[in-house]
Amino acid sequence: MRWATEVFAHIGRFFLAVYDPNARSDRRTFLREAALLALVAVAFYWATLPLETAEWLSDEAFEKLIPVASVLIDLWVIALMAASARRAHDMGLSGAWAFLLLVPVLNIIALLFFFIFPGRNAPTGWPDRRNREHHVTRC
Repeated sequence: MRWATEVFAHIGRFFLAVYDPNARSDRRTFLREAALLALVAVAFYWATLPLETAEWLSDEAFEKLIPVASVLIDLWVIALMAASARRAHDMGLSGAWAFLLLVPVLNIIALLFFFIFPGRNAPTGWPDRRNREHHVTRC
């Protein structure tokens, strides 16, 4: 059973690394995270594009895939918002600025804002993501 605990510990560390907004990320880290999320979005698009015209997939089956796709897109948006909140923390701002990503047109401006403006060298009250260890308790 020890191997199962280790597997769940690795899964927990992965989800904390992706979805935990309670840290700060510099521009380089944010750019890397945003580029990875963009690659995931493009891969998802290219993987699902042939399903639209697939003759072997009925309309009823295609409609059953829509909620699954919706959940995956929601997870993607939440990951981007968590990364943006970490970037806002590095700039000395509230993580609530990440909610601008939900507003059309403002989302592009907010992403450019996060990409262009530097963070603060002074302490912001948020731990640096690179120096922070995630602790996973063992059962």
